[in-house]
Amino acid sequence: MTPRVDKDFSQELLGQLNTAGPTLDFRQSAPLFPVIHPLVLKSQISHIDNPQQDYAFQGSFQNWNLFCFENKSEIMSDVKLIKAHPFVIAEILKNGPIEVALDYEQLGCVILTQNKMLLATSPGLHQHTLPIILNYTFSQDLWAVHGKWTQFHQRLQKAFENAGLLLDSLPAFYSLNKKAFKLKEFGFMGDENGDQLDLTLPWTFPLSELVKLEKLLTQEF
Repeated sequence: MTPRVDKDFSQELLGQLNTAGPTLDFRQSAPLFPVIHPLVLKSQISHIDNPQQDYAFQGSFQNWNLFCFENKSEIMSDVKLIKAHPFVIAEILKNGPIEVALDYEQLGCVILTQNKMLLATSPGLHQHTLPIILNYTFSQDLWAVHGKWTQFHQRLQKAFENAGLLLDSLPAFYSLNKKAFKLKEFGFMGDENGDQLDLTLPWTFPLSELVKLEKLLTQEF
């Protein structure tokens, strides 16, 4: 990157970090990425500096053919589009579906398929940033034995079980009984489903907030 782009990137990243508050919105309607991933942010700023840059199409990802779309309206397919929450990626890695369509919100959408097909996609920055975010959300740094979400899940399962709250769980998704409504007193937001509270963690949920939540559960339940 040029020095100007480096400066813009540093300023934008610092601005994000300064304005980002505690990650307490655990509703499924909440943003997937309250803070833009640094590698994606860097690409976006580079694109502003060089808008005529030609981005190559990446035709595959792991065991799937890959199609990247700038938005939902570009997809001319009957495959069901799923918001790319961490728990959704965990299920994909576990079950290895033949085909899945993922919505990465403002970053765009992807179709991963093992079927032989040809879908029309448009050129643009999304052809570069979507593979970046795919590599991140499917990475071993997150999902291996010692990865972030694997370790977080073990700790959160134990914390919710010890507090007598847990009904069901997936990595980064927790269905809790009605006693968990007390969490709203501390600013936590989740999806209310009858007598249960569902918490869907965003990609940016940090270790510092995990530690605070563990402490809160120990003290209040």
